[in-house]
Amino acid sequence: MKKFLLLAVFFITPFFTNAATFVSGDITTDTTWTKAGSPYIINNDDPFIFVNPGVTLTIEPGAIVKFTDYSYIDVRGTLRAIGLIGDKIYFTSLKNDALGGDDNGGSDMILPSAHDRWGVYFENNLTDNLIAFAEFSYSGDSVFVSQSSLTLRDVSFSNVDYGPGVSASRLVLERVNVEHGIREALNGYNGSEITAIDFVVKDIWEGDGIGLYDSELSLTRSSVDGVFDGSALGLYGAHATATDSTFSNALYSGAEIYDSWQNKLSTIYLENCILENNLWSGLSVYGGSSAKVKKSVFRGSDYGLEVYDKNYPANVSSFLSIEQSAIYDNSEY
Repeated sequence: MKKFLLLAVFFITPFFTNAATFVSGDITTDTTWTKAGSPYIINNDDPFIFVNPGVTLTIEPGAIVKFTDYSYIDVRGTLRAIGLIGDKIYFTSLKNDALGGDDNGGSDMILPSAHDRWGVYFENNLTDNLIAFAEFSYSGDSVFVSQSSLTLRDVSFSNVDYGPGVSASRLVLERVNVEHGIREALNGYNGSEITAIDFVVKDIWEGDGIGLYDSELSLTRSSVDGVFDGSALGLYGAHATATDSTFSNALYSGAEIYDSWQNKLSTIYLENCILENNLWSGLSVYGGSSAKVKKSVFRGSDYGLEVYDKNYPANVSSFLSIEQSAIYDNSEY
């Protein structure tokens, strides 16, 4: 009996394996997004998804939220996005096939980038907004908070144009990382109050690692390392208190403080901090601003510390107080 080997040839056409949930229109009643319903697609046919005042959007562990260019979630009510250590929540570009699959049908021909413009906004609400155990990736705008309150806990940002930004708001950061960003990892404007604990900034290409404008920052056990066209910390008519923190490997200064365009002076208090290996200086004080330093180290830069007075529109002396600190191994002093 003859035996035949039958060869079957299958031609496989790419197809979507995901049962994506497309989101459009305002969220007007309490709503929950689940892992099973993921990925949730926010597309620019209806670019702003508003969470209305008095309404809560809950995002459960393991959920994936993907955004087309120029699409946003605008929270006027409350957002509770709380993942788990082993089951995080993901916010990312629609072009990111590594999360949720190829939802735009672009295969490997269309790649995500930090310039993909999308984000999560919080506007005009002081409710208990919380994002925890979550990751943001490939976003031009990531998170912006305006006249609102937000806590970020165990959240990472990678390959973003901007990290979190706030205007006239309160922001709490606990164990937040921002890495491989194009511009500022954190910025605050217009009287914002920011508290950051165990905040890590790594490799920012443009601007300051942290930039504050007429705002206040409390920084504890944190680090800014690798700023390629700016300073690790920049204050512009702002105040910062930093303890047990490190500012290193910036093109300009570990920390530099200026007056603002409204002639508001900056102040900084550093205790148990290390400012090292910055190309220009460890600390630069300009424009009549003031710095107090205690138990800190300045090393490995061109200048350890430098102070410049303000000459226009009026003569104002800058101020530096330093005690129990070490300045050594700098090129000049």
